[in-house]
Amino acid sequence: NHKLNYEAQAFDDDDDDFSIDTDLNNLSLENIENNAQHTATRSIASNADKIYLFFSFLDDPNALLNIPIYQQTSIIRTRSILDFPFALTYGFDTRDNNTISLMLYLNSSSKKNFTANSTALGSYFLLGNPEKISTLQRIDDITGENLIAGLAKSLALFDPATIEERRLGGLLESRIIHNRFNITIQLPILYAERNLQLTTSEQLAIELSPLGKILTTDGVNKDDFKYQHLVMDQFGFGDLKFKTMYEAYSSKNFDIDCGGFIILPTATALKQGMVGTWFDTNNDRAYLNLANIDVESVSIENQDEIANFFIATIDKLSSNILNSPLGNNGHVVVAPSINSDWYFAHNWKLSSDYSLQIPLPATEQRFYQRTQSQEEFLTAYNTAYETDPLNFVYFINQQIQDLFFPYVLPTMVFPGIIFNSTNQFVYSCNSWDYYFGANFWYQGPEVLTIREKTSANFSYDYQGTAAASAAQEKIFGKINYHADSTNYSWSLSLYGDITVWNSGIGNDFTLGLCVDCRF
Repeated sequence: NHKLNYEAQAFDDDDDDFSIDTDLNNLSLENIENNAQHTATRSIASNADKIYLFFSFLDDPNALLNIPIYQQTSIIRTRSILDFPFALTYGFDTRDNNTISLMLYLNSSSKKNFTANSTALGSYFLLGNPEKISTLQRIDDITGENLIAGLAKSLALFDPATIEERRLGGLLESRIIHNRFNITIQLPILYAERNLQLTTSEQLAIELSPLGKILTTDGVNKDDFKYQHLVMDQFGFGDLKFKTMYEAYSSKNFDIDCGGFIILPTATALKQGMVGTWFDTNNDRAYLNLANIDVESVSIENQDEIANFFIATIDKLSSNILNSPLGNNGHVVVAPSINSDWYFAHNWKLSSDYSLQIPLPATEQRFYQRTQSQEEFLTAYNTAYETDPLNFVYFINQQIQDLFFPYVLPTMVFPGIIFNSTNQFVYSCNSWDYYFGANFWYQGPEVLTIREKTSANFSYDYQGTAAASAAQEKIFGKINYHADSTNYSWSLSLYGDITVWNSGIGNDFTLGLCVDCRF
């Protein structure tokens, strides 16, 4: 649409700026508007000529316009609250009476993984590419300005940024006993928040950069900028879990329960953008029209256009990596499960829980970056260059937009099978119980299915869209005190866990306070 509009203006033969008309009766608001439009049209054409000329000085346009900025566009792996050790139930939990409980929890991760081995943004979204910076600096050298490369270097200062994630809320749980069967129902209520985090020195470098100076000039407060662009949060209900177990074997020293569970995608956001902001996953894409920019004399308005484009780039990135889900992203999960209790000494038992979770495929909105080979790019580049300056600039505009804004396409996602294993020692003494154990969690790589959409010179980076496998090893502890009354048994528990090893997901810790009532 941009191309058609500007072409219509640039090649409008109905007006002639060089004609002389001495008839004062022709003066009207309409004529004045037409003349103003013509002036803008010639300015656009003139700017296009300058950009056309400047690009002729570039040694390697491929480095500037075709080397991907997004190293990948996959989601950031997150482990469901229902998979944590405090949410698991064991055989001894359901031996006696029906139970209602509430677990208040805080789960926090200071550095989520972007890739299997990296927690730095630059491994995911890289603007500090030396080839790009060098080419952009070449443009600034020609224009005598330090704007384009300066802004790119400003964004490159985000490369060491890390992701913090916090989730807090309550897990509602009810257990019902019937003969040798027990049924457990769980529903999380949670507040989930992610943000891009920088050290004090890294934040200061951004404030002193060209982007930071432009924002400061416009009166943008740095804290407001952070909460409006770098923090996303939501509050609501999580997914609903039904678990049914059957007491298959019971003796004095050993019990075993078999069964399974299903997780239904009931996650519902009640409020989004509470402390921070919220960006919907969509194909909204900012457009920077270089034909409006006089590269020899960049105006304040031009600087605002460029800065707004880069801020929209940050918002698009945030809409993907800062989305902390409330549940399993709409996937139904079915899982066989088995747990056992071994009473190996007086007041001691070893309890285990194993499950193999199978998330069923479901449609999600995923991000795809357009890609093309160097040969394909240079062919399209040279073809556009041989047309005319205005069409060439439109080609450049589209290349820039595709670099900074991935496409959002509906995708059938199989998230990968999850294996969850927990073993814990329990020591009981009078009204106190002490727990210590370890938990291992693994999720396989994603498998994505999408109808391939390509044009003559473009395809999509499918490999960079699928999340790799992730794994995590935790150790945890719990202290429980219980008191019996005539009709009820009450208990209060303190819980904590910490990650001791991970791959592709990040380290985190959890604190919990649980109140149980058995009747």
